[in-house]
Amino acid sequence: MYKVMLVDDDFPVIEMLSEMIEWEQLGVTLHSTHENGRSAFEKASEEMPDILITDIGMPRMNGIELTKQLKEINPNLQVVILSCHTEFKFAKQALNLRVQDYLVKDMLDSEEFCQVIKKIVENLEKQKKKDLKQIEFQQMVNGFGWNYTY
Repeated sequence: MYKVMLVDDDFPVIEMLSEMIEWEQLGVTLHSTHENGRSAFEKASEEMPDILITDIGMPRMNGIELTKQLKEINPNLQVVILSCHTEFKFAKQALNLRVQDYLVKDMLDSEEFCQVIKKIVENLEKQKKKDLKQIEFQQMVNGFGWNYTY
């Protein structure tokens, strides 16, 4: 199962998403929750999640900075931004970091949220299959004694 990290300084949001979403049915586990970006970064440095769901405006480290730093470590990290901000400048920052989705909290619907997670899991599965094929190809090439690298 893929690991999800949920980061939001608004505790009711963490509580709602933790309890309302049936994570395992989506093919993921809720690995950890954090109320600020610094705490999330420290945890991710120990054990990187596959999916980061983060607010933008938080104390100690905002969600944009958290995303930027974690993507420097793991460029394949899947990210969903949750925000109260409908202003384009925040969405643009998120797009520049190649996040998978940007959801506005006031319009957050559990069905839409679940669909976003399902889509991310599908993308992770496709990437895993692609990586396995690449490894198999490399082993085959090496088996022929060719020294071929990408």
